[in-house]
Amino acid sequence: MKDGAGVRQLDHNQTLSRLEQKGEWIGVAALSGEKGYVRKDMVSDTWIKVYKRERKLFLMNGEVPTREYKAALCPSNPMDDKTKQC
Repeated sequence: MKDGAGVRQLDHNQTLSRLEQKGEWIGVAALSGEKGYVRKDMVSDTWIKVYKRERKLFLMNGEVPTREYKAALCPSNPMDDKTKQC
């Protein structure tokens, strides 16, 4: 992330909020609250949305669904939030 102190590197696949666009640069905010600019070609607005009750997964481009898939969920507890296991 570019800031007044110099250039910083974001983690791969970090979630960002788009604030503004200035030419080839996009103003962004990280979940940590840090703000800066990244090149437009380095940002994607593709993400995944899952509806557990309906057991559907949508591939989203911005707010528009581009693909829909059936989602397989854990049979013992399909509705609770999941955590990443390493």
